Amino acid sequence: MRHGSPPNSKIAGDAKEAVDNCVAEFSPVLIRAAVEECRQDRRTTVTVDDLILALSNLGFDDSVRLLALYLRRYREIEGTRPRARHTLMVALEHPTAPAVEAEVQSPAPPSPGLDLQLGPPQVRDVTELGPHADVCAVWRAADAAAAA
Repeated sequence: MRHGSPPNSKIAGDAKEAVDNCVAEFSPVLIRAAVEECRQDRRTTVTVDDLILALSNLGFDDSVRLLALYLRRYREIEGTRPRARHTLMVALEHPTAPAVEAEVQSPAPPSPGLDLQLGPPQVRDVTELGPHADVCAVWRAADAAAAA
């Protein structure tokens, strides 16, 4: 959690526990889906391709494209090839990944007169909000106020 947070941010113990619980609940679901893919192929070893395919089967299509692109680039750099080839991974490496790569390399230019803000919306420190505050609503309100 520290790597994705600003340097001086604080993470409450409850937030850490909530993320740990989510990971503990999601991991077995993902592993079960990957193991099912292995069983269908009559294999006993779960590979990273199986995990990506399981994410696709679970409906995480946005994550699948980015992970497939990352994996393809990693394999190009490391010079490794997957042990098991899936039809989904072959499809992702050819038609989808270059499209994602093109999107990543050439973002659309901003419209004229648009002020761009890099980073998260400028709002007060979320640690000052109450325990049941809707942080997303606060950010949306700050975006609306900044746009006006």
